[in-house]
Formats: sequence, C-alpha cells, structure tokens
Amino acid sequence: NKEIQQAGYSISPVGIQTYTGASSAINLFPNPANDIVTIRLNQVQPAEVIVNIYNNVGELVSTENKGLYSVGEAEIPLSIEMLVNGMYMVEVVSGTNRSSSKINVSH
Repeated sequence: NKEIQQAGYSISPVGIQTYTGASSAINLFPNPANDIVTIRLNQVQPAEVIVNIYNNVGELVSTENKGLYSVGEAEIPLSIEMLVNGMYMVEVVSGTNRSSSKINVSH
C-alpha cells in the first residue's frame, strides 16, 4: 500500500520466526584443560544452554543446565576438575541446536 509506505511503515506478514539450519558451533579452550574449560558459542536465538559431557565409551558422565543466554556470542565456564584424565565429548544443547567438540582432560 503506497500510503503506508509513504508514512514510513512497511507491510510484512505476521508469523512466528523460525531458525532452521542455524549453526551454533562451539569452541573449547584451553584444550587440553585441567580444571575449568571455557565454552565459546554464538547463540542464534535466546535459549537455555545445557552442557552434557560423555566419556570415551559414550556414557553420560555430567550434565549441567547453564541457564538462559540471549542472542550473540557467549563464553560459558565449565568445571571439569571432577573428571579423570582422558578424552571427553562436550555437547552443548541450545534450544533445538546441538553442537559438540572433544576435550582432553589432563590434571
């Protein structure tokens, strides 16, 4: 509608915004680590962040709800001092997105 556009408004359909195929890759540092590791991620939508840690045979050894994070880059500290030395898979679940990366624990 020309009258609405001239007034500085635009017409757009109403609906629910979805995030399909969005990437939320994570970086873990330092790696190897001994007590605290930092998870850096880019939130593509506001969501609760849950961190799961799996041992080298795929058993869930730790899960932690890190709370609600808003859109943008976030750095999340994760205590790993209770883990024995070895390789682990860290999975970050944020809304419908899942990302994972390996971490080497060396005390």
